[in-house]
Amino acid sequence: MRPHVYLVEAAHGIMPNKDRDAAEVVEQQMVRDEVKLLCCGKHLHVEKTESGKRLTVGSHGSQYDVTVDELLVAVRMWKESGWRRRESSMTRRASR
Repeated sequence: MRPHVYLVEAAHGIMPNKDRDAAEVVEQQMVRDEVKLLCCGKHLHVEKTESGKRLTVGSHGSQYDVTVDELLVAVRMWKESGWRRRESSMTRRASR
């Protein structure tokens, strides 16, 4: 059975700027929940197909090619003061 949720992270592991012990607890729970973590994600490509959205990404030397129903994207932007989250334009439009 394939995972129902894929998490693609550009950095190594999840929550790279947080306490490593706390991040490990969250990651272990995600594994129990059958979330497929693809950390160190490179060359992410998404395209719409007749059967859904096709996601291709490299992670730790392997290439993944999966079709998903929906995508949720979160982006961190670098500022001089550090990382911050950027609200997507789709979210802003929907809240008007």
